[in-house]
Amino acid sequence: MTLSWSVPRRGGNLLCPEDFLTTLGRLRDRHPEPWDLLLASGRTLSAEPPPGAIRARTGGSPVLFEVINDTGRTARWLLNHGDREARSGPIRSEQIVVRGGDEAACYDLLSSVLGAGGGVLRLRGRRTRLILLICGENNALNTRGRGLSTLARPGPVLAEALEHGWVALNPAHSPYWPQSKMTGFAKVGRVGGVGETMARTVTRRTPYPDGTSPPLAFVHANNFLADQPRTREYASVAFGPEGRLASESLIEGEIPTTEGGEQLGWLAASYRIPDGGVDRDAEGR
Repeated sequence: MTLSWSVPRRGGNLLCPEDFLTTLGRLRDRHPEPWDLLLASGRTLSAEPPPGAIRARTGGSPVLFEVINDTGRTARWLLNHGDREARSGPIRSEQIVVRGGDEAACYDLLSSVLGAGGGVLRLRGRRTRLILLICGENNALNTRGRGLSTLARPGPVLAEALEHGWVALNPAHSPYWPQSKMTGFAKVGRVGGVGETMARTVTRRTPYPDGTSPPLAFVHANNFLADQPRTREYASVAFGPEGRLASESLIEGEIPTTEGGEQLGWLAASYRIPDGGVDRDAEGR
């Protein structure tokens, strides 16, 4: 399942922990069934909520979310989980690749982090691995379907993390607006009949020469502009081998913000994602 929020056009606003918790509570009220994982968009929290407060609103279902670091310049990703005792464990300390034109060293560093297990999630009872690629790190994926690796720039020790049976999780911070190639919208949408380049990352079904494999699916969770309805349509996008996946459920709502002012909109979508096993599916929710 993905969870997105409305954001102001000027950007830069952090989400307070209270509004994050309120959204989780409203979502659980309307979707009481447990999910395998809730992927929050890059709506960065201003502080880390108590792990128990998150669990109290989700019933223990895992939640992956972003919190600003002490420097105020970077943000970390945490996974809230735990059967008996709630905890929020670190998954990634910061985003590495920001745009396609970043230096090669950034891509090499991302490869090293992934190879060391950074951003790699394993859900209990599932063979599928979930790989976190933050925002512009989607530029690191091979969109041609040919070459040496599932990454555009291959790195060391990647085969174990990115071999058969993994799903790319791509939370993003800013809506693609206007919806043009220049803003990156063609990654998830179509412009002039072409685009959806992230769909190409999953079309190949055979491993690459370096031992890595294409992802089973690509899941994108972005924010949206309250005054631009078209951005809602792309706040949550998932691609499988046959193209864009239809969501199993789509829930929308609004909450009053702690600081007052305009209502904060939110949107949640759930998907069924194939598992890495041979005979059964897993619910990617």
